[in-house]
Amino acid sequence: MLPRIARGEIQLPDFQRGYVWDEERIRSLLVTIAQGHPLGVVMTLQTGNDQVRFKPKPIEGIEVESDPVLLVLDGQQRLTSLSQALSGDGVMETHDTRGKLVRRKFFIDIEQAVKDPRNLDEALKSLPGDGVVRENFGRDVALDVSTTEKQREHGYFPASLVYGDEGTAWLFEYEDPGVAKTFLNTVVTPMKSYAVPSIELDQQTSKEAVATVFEKVNQGGMKLTVFELLTAKFAGDADYYHATGTDFRLKDDWEETTRVIRKYPVLESIEETEFLQAGDATGQPPRRDGHHSAQGRHPRSPAGRLPSLDREGA
Repeated sequence: MLPRIARGEIQLPDFQRGYVWDEERIRSLLVTIAQGHPLGVVMTLQTGNDQVRFKPKPIEGIEVESDPVLLVLDGQQRLTSLSQALSGDGVMETHDTRGKLVRRKFFIDIEQAVKDPRNLDEALKSLPGDGVVRENFGRDVALDVSTTEKQREHGYFPASLVYGDEGTAWLFEYEDPGVAKTFLNTVVTPMKSYAVPSIELDQQTSKEAVATVFEKVNQGGMKLTVFELLTAKFAGDADYYHATGTDFRLKDDWEETTRVIRKYPVLESIEETEFLQAGDATGQPPRRDGHHSAQGRHPRSPAGRLPSLDREGA
């Protein structure tokens, strides 16, 4: 699946949120892959669906201009983590446990992994992106694996070399050929052959079924907001496109709306979900001029108005 992501065959619907996983979740995911443990199913949708017109965007960190074959409905955080940590230079922008923005690169301690291949939690390390661990407020260097030579010296194998021939070449020069061979057979090869479980929805899948997928996703993992659920529900509405000749993007509509309501000091703190709830509270959708529509219709919505929310569900 990762090679297909790199080629741009697998992308995201453009309304999907950004990448938000922290370094410990990424590390835990890599441990899961390394030990061959089950991973949550990734759900994708074939492009070319007549009922759903999702605009695509590449997975974060991937630069391609080709059209995708599949769009990820569930599994963005996992696939982004794997594609960034296990390819390229392996350096990722993420957050630590305190929420601080950091750059991290992941390594596998060869000796530790060979010693107990069934328990790789201790062997998989999250280090600063430059490969240098500092202490004493940055004055002292506790560990330096910033170069290939230093990585071999300390026995720290970059996780980004698991795929491709570079990893084999790296191990070929390792000081202990026996340990290198064992590590290759018990850790690297199983990781390379790990198949991410996936469900692929075909081109005949209805937009109602796609909306249901996002509702189910909201029950676990990274919670979606009500606004994100509605964005998913109305994004790429084919009926709206056929009627108007353009796509309705709730996120774009909200950006235009904010430019209007921010002119009113009393509305400066209103967020997107609150704005939608305001329309639901009055029985009429809010308009960008700060008043409620007399006709109860919004000119840009697939349903002719901004979608209202179920107050109990909100």
